Amino acid sequence: MTQPLHTWKLTPTSTPSALWHLSTLRSPIHVRAAGPLEARELAAQRFCQWTRTPSGKDRAGSPWLDPDLVYCTEDQDERLAALGEPCIVPD
Repeated sequence: MTQPLHTWKLTPTSTPSALWHLSTLRSPIHVRAAGPLEARELAAQRFCQWTRTPSGKDRAGSPWLDPDLVYCTEDQDERLAALGEPCIVPD
């Protein structure tokens, strides 16, 4: 059974972190997802920059997954309710 989608607003905090070097975006976004964790994961995937560790293995890091670095609140914007698939909402 598919869960209903909600609109989530992800807003970066002013807390400094080196993790922001691993993201291609650092501005508020809207995401259509079933829950806040899915919204964070979609943002992390979309704006991820891959890094190579000293051992040569690829790893990903993302500030979008950290609640100290990004607030995630439900947004009641009905205009976005028509979007039926999980996605990052274009501006």
